Amino acid sequence: MEVAAISPSKFAGDAKSFHRNGFIADRCRTGSTRDTTPCTTVSHSRRFSRLNDRRCSSRCLAGADSGKGQGGKGQGGKPRVLCWIATQPANHEAKAKHVKATWGRRCDVLLFFSSRKGTARNFSFLACERDASHRPPSSMNVADPSLPTVALNVTEGRQHLWEKTREAFRYIHRHHLLDADWFLKADDDTYVIVENLRRLLRDSDPSAPVYFGCRFKRFSGPGFMSGGAGYVLSKEALKRFVEKALPDAKACPLAKVKDEDVGMGRCLHAVGVEPGDSRDEKGRWRFLPYSPGSHLSPAPMWNADWVQCNAFHPYTQGRGCCSDRAVSFHYVSPESMHVLEYFIYRLRVDDRR
Repeated sequence: MEVAAISPSKFAGDAKSFHRNGFIADRCRTGSTRDTTPCTTVSHSRRFSRLNDRRCSSRCLAGADSGKGQGGKGQGGKPRVLCWIATQPANHEAKAKHVKATWGRRCDVLLFFSSRKGTARNFSFLACERDASHRPPSSMNVADPSLPTVALNVTEGRQHLWEKTREAFRYIHRHHLLDADWFLKADDDTYVIVENLRRLLRDSDPSAPVYFGCRFKRFSGPGFMSGGAGYVLSKEALKRFVEKALPDAKACPLAKVKDEDVGMGRCLHAVGVEPGDSRDEKGRWRFLPYSPGSHLSPAPMWNADWVQCNAFHPYTQGRGCCSDRAVSFHYVSPESMHVLEYFIYRLRVDDRR
């Protein structure tokens, strides 16, 4: 496989149709029975990309398998989940790579959204060609091909997270709408038990306008889902957000939104997306906004008063905090991600007397 890029001048007549965002495929799944065409990293026009995106999007995403078909469930009847991670260049090595090495492997599609370095306005993204030898050497400016990351043209910083989230979902809607049934947003310090997420979603309809997460009630109405704990949108919710909410500046403003998750809650509410109840049958939370130790400790968390005041559903500190089928935790260090991997997936208890 040869990695190359097309010079933008090759499509000078169609310059306005260049993609605004970038995607670098670090590898393709080998042994695929559907299409063994190698992927190359190129920069090209929208017209050229559509054909290639259809051929490649389901098999060249961090080694993920998107499942068969366009709706319903993937292989084995499991809901297909696309996971996208909000990260930044400073965290690629320190945090994001640990997500990829641990829980991110279990998503059907895994994407990392970051900012691009420098000021070049050209982007690289996924395409397939059988022979890339005729392409000139790549001079594209990309965020980080090792993860890989989608390079968004946004400013980094918490105050710009709302803009990044909007652009990330816009990109996913454009390129990966058919690759999954559910679309999870998480941070690079979120840990997700993907199997429990699929169990939660298996009885829900992705064609219904609904989303799940850790629900708070800071503003009037149905509240919002914590961004750090992660929230997952149905396919219909994603479509309504991008196609109806984003074009409506009154319903979904970009300016004067301090917190990404609050803004998301308002926009989804404006277009009829309902918050789902993610608690288990005992009322315990599945999406947890802090680390396991913070929730499980008998001692109150440092901001326990805020949690109790703003929680949409009752919260219990200590062992009663969390569902036996918890989906996510936030503020998880890279070291703790690997510890959780061991305790959840490898540790066995010998109960023989």
